[in-house]
Amino acid sequence: MKARITTFVLIIIFLSPFRSIAQEAPLLLEILPSPSINGHGGAGTAFPSEDAFGFFYNPAHLGNIGNKINFSLHVYPQKMSLFSSDKPEYKANAGVLAYQFRNFKNEKILNLGIGYLNSEQDVGEIIYRDSLGTELARALNFEFYDFFAIGIGFEYFVDFNFGFTYKRISSNRGLNVQPDLSLIRVQNEYTAVDYGMLITLPLSRVVPYLLSDTYQESKFKPYASVSMAYAFKNYGDEITYNVQLPPEPLPRSASLGYSVNLGIETSFQNKPIRLFDFIWTSQADDPLVKYQADGFSYQAFIGDINIGKNIINARGDNNVISRKGLAIELVDFFRYTWGSYSGGPYSRKNTNGFGIRTKAIFKLLQKKYQRNFLSFIYERIDIAYHKSTYYLNNDSKTTYHGIAITISGW
Repeated sequence: MKARITTFVLIIIFLSPFRSIAQEAPLLLEILPSPSINGHGGAGTAFPSEDAFGFFYNPAHLGNIGNKINFSLHVYPQKMSLFSSDKPEYKANAGVLAYQFRNFKNEKILNLGIGYLNSEQDVGEIIYRDSLGTELARALNFEFYDFFAIGIGFEYFVDFNFGFTYKRISSNRGLNVQPDLSLIRVQNEYTAVDYGMLITLPLSRVVPYLLSDTYQESKFKPYASVSMAYAFKNYGDEITYNVQLPPEPLPRSASLGYSVNLGIETSFQNKPIRLFDFIWTSQADDPLVKYQADGFSYQAFIGDINIGKNIINARGDNNVISRKGLAIELVDFFRYTWGSYSGGPYSRKNTNGFGIRTKAIFKLLQKKYQRNFLSFIYERIDIAYHKSTYYLNNDSKTTYHGIAITISGW
């Protein structure tokens, strides 16, 4: 990200030699949006999640989300400030619709999920002056995008999930001051696509005792799964603007990782409840853009990712950013997340977060008051608040807040 920020600043300085205010900002496509996922290091490629922002990290999550829910919405209650400063300001919202198709024997045939995400970054107002200090003009510097995604999932001993995202980005970088002091707005619209794959193996498919009568009659049921995932993001042409500047590369990247999910489930009034859920995940991200003296080129597939070093040991290096994190959820109510990332321009940086859900609250209310509408809310609707803190250095951090609503049962 540091290289991208530097490029962005130099371009603005070149475009506006009489500019009085310099702003730094990352490319919008590189900002991780999820208040939930960012709490565990931003490692969302293989992390199984009902989060509507999940397909930003890997579009294949849309093929898996239909196993649990039918609708997910995640919104920011207000714009947030990046890097502990007033500007840039950032916000994002995402929604997902999912459905699980079954045959006449009630056997799962196919999961289908579609997602939409929009986001914007406001760097602020730029003031342009001539050599005498006279103000020539003012212009806003901002970017926004729309994502449209689709994913499918099916079972063939393991769960296979595949996804695709189409991205439409609009970039407005202020004005270009011409030698005659005329002004040209610097802007462009460009597109990119993501591809993703997620493979999940539930423990019940390889451990026969989980299918036995003893297990089925047990009050406390352990469960576990292992997931592996790959995402190839921001594939497309370079970014060109309507002024005479060299083209910029898209922030193309490859992510490869795994996750392990362990937990204990029981029943309450003949309804399942998860007492404990533990998820560990590790992934490696390779920025596939390589700069040379005469320009840049893109690497293919996984780039410089070393599975042993960057994923299993979770150690980053000069070419690869490694992320790792865990999430612990208790009684469908409280969620704690922790993570870290290192490599590329970063030494090790930590993240953390928490979330609170209404699922357990409505379960208790339903037991006490025995109302049909409480039973309906508990069985179909869940509302959660998520907060996470993403550290860049000791003095610079970004705090995310999000509200998520999920609906299931259709």
